[in-house]
Amino acid sequence: MDEKLKALAAKHFGLEAEAVTDAHVNVVKSIIAEGTPEAPPALDASAAELKELKGELLELKRKYAESLRPEVDPAEAERDAANLRNTKTLPDITTAVLDDEEQDPRVKSFRKQWDILHTLSTLGGGVGENGRKRPVQQLAYWKQLASRYPEFVDAINKSIDTATTGEGSQWAPTLYSTDMQESVYDLTTVAAQFPRIRSPKQSWVLPFSPTGGTVYAAGESTTVDPANFTETTPVSASQTITAKKLMCRVPWSDEFDEESIVAAAPMFQAHTARLLAEAIDSAIMNGDTTATHMDTGKSFTSTSPESQFDGLRDIAKNGMSNSLDCSDFTGDKVLALIGAGTERFINDPRQIVIFTNIKIRGKWFNMIDNATNKNPVYMRGTPMGDALVNAGAIMDFYGSAVIPTAALWANMPNTGLYTTSGAYTAIVWCNKTAFWLTDRKEISSILVDQPLQGLKNVLTSWRGSFNAMHGTTNKYAGYGYGIPVA
Repeated sequence: MDEKLKALAAKHFGLEAEAVTDAHVNVVKSIIAEGTPEAPPALDASAAELKELKGELLELKRKYAESLRPEVDPAEAERDAANLRNTKTLPDITTAVLDDEEQDPRVKSFRKQWDILHTLSTLGGGVGENGRKRPVQQLAYWKQLASRYPEFVDAINKSIDTATTGEGSQWAPTLYSTDMQESVYDLTTVAAQFPRIRSPKQSWVLPFSPTGGTVYAAGESTTVDPANFTETTPVSASQTITAKKLMCRVPWSDEFDEESIVAAAPMFQAHTARLLAEAIDSAIMNGDTTATHMDTGKSFTSTSPESQFDGLRDIAKNGMSNSLDCSDFTGDKVLALIGAGTERFINDPRQIVIFTNIKIRGKWFNMIDNATNKNPVYMRGTPMGDALVNAGAIMDFYGSAVIPTAALWANMPNTGLYTTSGAYTAIVWCNKTAFWLTDRKEISSILVDQPLQGLKNVLTSWRGSFNAMHGTTNKYAGYGYGIPVA
């Protein structure tokens, strides 16, 4: 006998559990199957009692049906609920969702649901027939979430008050989870090579510069008044880190209903992540903060991602004056380009990364040492998982990863500056430990309505910065230009 149905029958017919018979349970089963209460003569129950029982059993039937859906595993739901008992408040839940150090799979499992709620609210799933925004608690998707994460939903409901103006009725996740943050960086080719630092606020001062200083041998103290250790010049330089906002606008038809948006949410999130990844990569590679961007043929403006940071090309070519005509694209020429770097930054090839356009992959594969000797340059490929090669590399050049990226254009002129279209590309090398990529972990979306056009503009933004951590008297990056694509 089903214990849940037995308990319901005992409750609504006023019986002890031991007194419940198969006849009582059959009524329960009949209500679940048919949705119509029919009391056999042996059961003394009023119509009102049966109606109440019908309502509860139909709700039970709905929960049973949801639990059988492929995407809802009751055992997983129970594990999630058990874990969420430790997150009692909405701030606690938000912290768990956004904590990039959180490794508990049971916590990470509901981040996808958080992201879908954020997308639903942003894309208009939370807008009612009267055009006013309705709370996510009224969405059909919320009921599915409640059945799978009861503790999660209960904590949110207790943290907000829908009866109070301004509380609850407008609640929705305002940021994507850390999974969405990571998905952006997973799609980058340039940004993925650099150390990432969590920015504490929009603008902050790093109170030192990681340069200078001297190490001395320290002798053993053999007297009660030993001499002081030899002092070194303290590092007094500081650096201001200012996060910049990058934003993409995606138009969305207002004809989509809630169910359509739920189905399309993964596609929308993947598309947005790719747009942000491409923008971050291009800003790091091609950034120039001067009033007139060095690539005048690209028509970059003050709102372009490429105007927010000083990028690798600008730092190497204009900041360090460390560039080289590589139209004769040979191994010796690449070694000369890297060899112009400061020794401490080129000493370890594992710290060096070389960026290239994928269209000259053949030139790398068939590279010779120089035009005179024409001996092949030995380079290792990546299929065997060489430890010296980063993810995404096509090979390593004497121990340094060669990373293809579309951020290095294949239609540049031979000058290395994009003043007009051409048939050349370039390479960039850098010591990846000499740069910091900071981010505020704030990938979020807002909605701007255009009712007269039947569109909703979804604006998704990221805040972060890219900074060289050493002065330009050191050379820790280089720019090789004029490489023919054909």
